[in-house]
Amino acid sequence: MKAMVIRNYGGPEVFEIADVKQPEVRSGYVLVKVVATSINPIETKIRLGLVPAITPSFPAILNADFSGEIVALGDNVSEWKIGDEVFGCAGGVGPLQGALADYMLVDDNLIS
Repeated sequence: MKAMVIRNYGGPEVFEIADVKQPEVRSGYVLVKVVATSINPIETKIRLGLVPAITPSFPAILNADFSGEIVALGDNVSEWKIGDEVFGCAGGVGPLQGALADYMLVDDNLIS
């Protein structure tokens, strides 16, 4: 899948389009085809290296806010079904890759 990644800290010029492995759905998570995302001040701070403790591993896929459509369900997901349109704030920090990608793995407790 395609994603906008950063491989190091810096200005907007550190973003690059890359081919990355599509996340594999796991228990308690859904796979969302991302339709839209937004930028919050924290994403800018992560990109600049001002909060390294919460930066995803490089190459990092940023952005927490997303909207999209569920395309796969993990085990133990009962409130959602494939095709549901959802939104939330669910990635782009720590071990969670974000929404600047074709697909995003999302904890089913973090979507509406």
